[in-house]
Amino acid sequence: FTWWPQLFLGLAFNWGILLLFAAHTGSLNWPIIALYFAGIFWTLFYDTIYAYQDSQDDLIIGVKSTAILFGAHAKKWLLSFILFCFVLMAVSIFVVTQERTILSKFLSFIGVLSFSLHLLSQWKNFDDNDSQVLLSLFRSNRNAGFIFAIFLCLAIMILLLIGVFKKKSSYLIYNLSILSLFGCLALILSFPINTNVELFNNSYKIDYLSTYMKILLILSGIFVLLSSSKYIQ
Repeated sequence: FTWWPQLFLGLAFNWGILLLFAAHTGSLNWPIIALYFAGIFWTLFYDTIYAYQDSQDDLIIGVKSTAILFGAHAKKWLLSFILFCFVLMAVSIFVVTQERTILSKFLSFIGVLSFSLHLLSQWKNFDDNDSQVLLSLFRSNRNAGFIFAIFLCLAIMILLLIGVFKKKSSYLIYNLSILSLFGCLALILSFPINTNVELFNNSYKIDYLSTYMKILLILSGIFVLLSSSKYIQ
């Protein structure tokens, strides 16, 4: 019934931002709402790319989407989504990191910038007539999200390291050492970039770069959970 199903998808997909923040702090503030809207623009970006794969079939059966609405003007709309996403995300991070260290702020903004450059790279390679390119670009948003999340984890870890030097916590140093060890092991496992694995008579392609990023993100999250509640007041 609307040309903007991707908007409603964004409203639903990014609801977790508000939910988790409210559960953790007991309230909401405007920077986190700005981040929520940044997520919505990101969803509009990547799901519009996805919708272009099926735009011809959607026209035949009468399904509405942003891909059909934008038509030949896709790149203009996609670029506007990137700009809105970048501005809202940057403003949110700027306000939230006001009382953080310079290095922590720097890493947070590098995360926003790297994320935005990844989206710009997708925008540059966008081709609405090549379904394989469209699918590849859509799937690459998985890595875009990981890039941003990893830089945020690193920014938080800077705060934890400051806690190490201030409180000389051997327990925290131990956790950091374990994290570094697993990070090195994951890096070793990241070569070659991809390979095929036979499992139950089926061949599966493994992207080791993506696997490495996932391992690093999970370990960073575990490290933060183990340490922040005990050492960062």
